[in-house]
Amino acid sequence: MREAFFKNFLIYTNRHKDQNLATTKRVADFLRLKGRRVTVMAEGEGESAGPEPGSGRGVSGEALTEADCMIVLGGDGTVLQAARLTKKQHIPIIGVNLGTLGYMTEIETSVLEESLERLISGDYIQESRMMLNGRIIPPDGTVREDWALNDIVIARCGPLQIIKFNIFVNGQFLNEYSADGVIVTTPTGSTGYNLSAGGPLVEPGAKLIMLTPICPHSLNQRSIILSSEDVIEIEIPRCREGRIQMVEASFDGSHGMPLRTGDRLRIVRSEETTEFLKLPGGAAQEDADAFLKPCLGRFRPISERFPGERVPEGKRRAGNWLRQGSEDVHSGRMYGERCGQCRGKRTMDRKERDMKENRQRTM
Repeated sequence: MREAFFKNFLIYTNRHKDQNLATTKRVADFLRLKGRRVTVMAEGEGESAGPEPGSGRGVSGEALTEADCMIVLGGDGTVLQAARLTKKQHIPIIGVNLGTLGYMTEIETSVLEESLERLISGDYIQESRMMLNGRIIPPDGTVREDWALNDIVIARCGPLQIIKFNIFVNGQFLNEYSADGVIVTTPTGSTGYNLSAGGPLVEPGAKLIMLTPICPHSLNQRSIILSSEDVIEIEIPRCREGRIQMVEASFDGSHGMPLRTGDRLRIVRSEETTEFLKLPGGAAQEDADAFLKPCLGRFRPISERFPGERVPEGKRRAGNWLRQGSEDVHSGRMYGERCGQCRGKRTMDRKERDMKENRQRTM
């Protein structure tokens, strides 16, 4: 628990998710009852989204400068838009889920007042998430740039044809892709388009950049994980028969910039970050656990092996995880139980297994 210092709250509402502003009013009324100052604004609107006329104002530098905390009402897309607005001010963000998946939100409406009470009393954890900066460098030198918290995606913007990309890392040629597109993502964005394209799941607080091709025309081209300090350049060459390629770079799925043959997109870790507030044991953590359990249920840390257990020679590992259900045993016991969702019934003690086999032979 820490000393509470959030006095000025900025509520950022998605009008399509909260059409009658009922949830917005609940949040605003609760905070005002606790003596906090509240400003309300709507996503993509310059007019006030306040529950009463004149109770709020649009997005302004003054509103962002004065705010200590931004409460975002909507889904993941609304959180991404809020992150773009606050990237210069570093205002901590906490989301109230009014969408469907809500991976980036922390509070469910069923426990809204309870969660707000925890927030203003200081019962939270602040996380800093890395962002990406993308600069489009055409041959004429007219640079355009934008930022992304989740990902930067290059995809076709015309006929359904394969696109060719040349990938450079730190000035060195890395690979050529022939694919529908390519995703450059942060750890925060690993559960988004990257996951759908077969990319890996990454802990959101990690510092790295992932590059995942979309439907590559190859049998062995998969995601590449790079250091957050690497400089990635994606060059748009001519396609077959020397034709000009027209593609689009999309920043967090909403802000697109056209590219054509000869352009380069340079992607680096941004100096800006997005600050998120997390409630220990909150809805986001429960959702993450439920989402990851079927995938990671077959693994457990090496530190959680049986006391005194040694890793046998040739033991299969996956990073810092030890696969369960191994045939190697210690003191007659299997290494662990297999995930019920992935593997079915649990593994048995070796002695129990031998006894069962002996009974079957004598029957």
